[in-house]
Amino acid sequence: METNYQKIRTLLSNSDLSAEEQDNLLILLLGRPDEELAPLAELFTEDPSWIRKIYDNYKAKQEAFTNQDKKTWQEILKGEESMLQDILKQEITTSQT
Repeated sequence: METNYQKIRTLLSNSDLSAEEQDNLLILLLGRPDEELAPLAELFTEDPSWIRKIYDNYKAKQEAFTNQDKKTWQEILKGEESMLQDILKQEITTSQT
């Protein structure tokens, strides 16, 4: 039986991420309990565009952290909040139809 990590690895290999970008993302997920990866595997399966969004968000956070840029960090968090609100609205709309 394929684990969620393996599913994610396969989905990443079919994405527009470079091999290095795929490896960077997989390293973040390595060692996580498989059940924690299930929502991410489902998200990437349902909408592969999230692979790039998640990776770009990770890289932006990494850069802001490395540079100790609190302003950029706050902007990233506001962007995440906005994305989550959009997802929630989309789910509410979908459940009402």
